[in-house]
Amino acid sequence: MKFLNEKSLKALENLKTHRPQEDRFDVSERFAVLIALVANSEGDLEVIITSRSSKLRVHGGDSAFPGGKRDPVDMNLIATARREALEEIGLHPSASETLNILTPVISLNGLMVTPVIAFCPDMTTLDLISLFPNPGEVDAVFSAPLESFLSPAAGTHKHHDTNWLQSTFRVHYFKGCGAHNYILADEAKHRIQSGWTVYGFTAGLLIEVASIAFRRSTDFAHLAPGQGFDLKDMAAWHTKTCGAAIRASL
Repeated sequence: MKFLNEKSLKALENLKTHRPQEDRFDVSERFAVLIALVANSEGDLEVIITSRSSKLRVHGGDSAFPGGKRDPVDMNLIATARREALEEIGLHPSASETLNILTPVISLNGLMVTPVIAFCPDMTTLDLISLFPNPGEVDAVFSAPLESFLSPAAGTHKHHDTNWLQSTFRVHYFKGCGAHNYILADEAKHRIQSGWTVYGFTAGLLIEVASIAFRRSTDFAHLAPGQGFDLKDMAAWHTKTCGAAIRASL
């Protein structure tokens, strides 16, 4: 905690004390992602993001969090998120402290994903070079200021509105993320980088996490006119629509 300023300390406390909706969804396949936070040189919070390998057939080249499907060996979804972070970027489970587990959300391809928020107390953004991007899964690991997803710099944010889950839905894009702090997998080190675009599902989660952390709304219009739900409502909508039974939390 010695690297954090007062604003960041308060943000971590807000994340810890946030009370998400209870996870009571009866879905056989569960997925988890690790939203890992670190301090930068100013004591502000940044979030670790990956650029998926361009060789992957599904969402290749997209910006994402480390994560994947829960395996039988995983004690819980926290273990899933930590295991995937170790496999994808070399972040050891002992390097992060879990702050909270958010309400599951539905990805664009229908996967139920549980966001696990964590803080790496002994790391700063300078330590990103100590990570090991798995070249089979990840082209790059980078960090971006968490609050920038509420207050993006001029010219770095745009959106488009689409129809999804029987509602108008706003998709956000944040350009130039990680331009000054990243590490490339060996196979990608020949590429010149000027930052990555974080959009869609990942951008939506970052807006939600930042809103909880800093207890404020975005500087831009988050929802489209007439949009009936946001990320935290998706799992409930999906479960109700598909007729899945509700039971106790996993």
